Order: sequence, then structure tokens, then C-alpha cells
Amino acid sequence: MKNIFLILFVVSYIFANEDNELIKLKPKYDAYNYIAFGFESINYQENGTKSSGESFTSNSTADSPVYISGSLIRINDIFDFSIDTASTLFPTASDETWHQDGELASTDKLETIISSMKFLGQYKHTDNHRIILGAKYDLNLYKRYAYKDADGNDMYNGTNKITLTEELISTLSLATGYIYESAPHSSGGFRMKLSAIIGKPIWRNASNTGFEDITYNSTSGYGYEFGGYIGYQVIKGLEIGCFADYDYQFK
Repeated sequence: MKNIFLILFVVSYIFANEDNELIKLKPKYDAYNYIAFGFESINYQENGTKSSGESFTSNSTADSPVYISGSLIRINDIFDFSIDTASTLFPTASDETWHQDGELASTDKLETIISSMKFLGQYKHTDNHRIILGAKYDLNLYKRYAYKDADGNDMYNGTNKITLTEELISTLSLATGYIYESAPHSSGGFRMKLSAIIGKPIWRNASNTGFEDITYNSTSGYGYEFGGYIGYQVIKGLEIGCFADYDYQFK
């Protein structure tokens, strides 16, 4: 599965201590909070082989509004701790197509809701260069309806028309990576942040209402994420800027 998050606009408010004269002369890397609203473009794919031997693939892409927020907590001169969250605000229905042995087999409508949280400890090799280690939790909900066969007819499971199925996947991953920050938050002028994170699932639970007696808990797969931010200080303590993130998950 591929998740592509494109965050178009962000407002971040930086909390800083203005009482220290040294901070006034030389900006300090300190704690901050941020919020952001934008859009995510989600491309979801499945592929595999049925027990009867036929291969199958699916594909769907949808754009939905998204909300992200986070905080950086300063612990000392060597370590920081960060919390970052992202959540779909309102899912957009997309057309999902299923192919079997290369031929169109069926279609449906798919709504995807994605929520994620990252809890990261940051070791400051320098204030600009940070090695991170922590955990990432993803909760993905997939709602499918309006099932049609290749000829456009309603699909049935025996004598029952297939109406709505929901698939819920929870994944906890161990995450590590690297973060670069060009300057302290709200230090005047432009500031840039780059990040690269890789994750390995250590726990997973997946269920589907279409297969009520089956749960899936394999921890196979991996994920990686690249992020960038550029912002400009409007007034002391307030930055306005843009995020762009690419998140890839393989299960």
C-alpha cells in the first residue's frame, strides 16, 4: 500500500522562553507546537494469488482533507522527544478496480480513513543533526460498497447482495531515522526541516467484516517516510510554512 501525504499549508506556533538574555542574543533550540491543514493523496493497492491459482490486483486513488499536529519537548542538551499525529478529516469516495489474471473482474467504491501517531526520541548529535528512535502507530479503515461485476451488475454472496464491508488494520512499528533542522524554531527569517524514517512492524491486527472468522496478525512488511518543511517567521513565536510528506507502507 502506498500513502502519499501532501500537506499544503501549516501554521505553527512556537513557545519560547524570552527571559534569558543569552536566548535573546543567540536563538535556542527549544520546545514548540504546530498544527496543519491540507490534502492527502492516497493510492491503495492489493495484489496476490487466490487458492485456485488466479492472480489478482486492485488499485484506487483518492484525495481527502487532512489534519496534522505535533509537539517537540526539550529534555536536555542531548535529548528531545517529539509527538506527531495525522488524521483524515473527511474521506473521499474513490473508484476501486479489481483485475484477475489481467482482466477486469469487479469494481467498488472505497473510502479510506488513515490515522497515525509517531513517538520519537531524538538524540542530538548536534542541534541541527538528530538521530531518532521510537514507535509509530497506524490505524487504517477501509469502507467498500457499491460492488459491481465486470458487466456492471450488482454482486452477490450466495443469495445476499454485497452492500458494505469494512476492513480495519492496526499496526505498531519500531521506527528509526534522521532529522535535520536548519535553525531554531521562530529564530527569524526562513527555516527548513528534513526527515527520513523507516519502520518495521512489531504488532498488527487486521479484520474484515466480509470474513468475520478471520483475523490477520502477520508483522511482515515495512514502511518508510520522507518529509520536508519550509517556514518563515511572521512575528516572534509564529511561523507560517508548508509541509510535503511521502509515506509508503508495504504489507
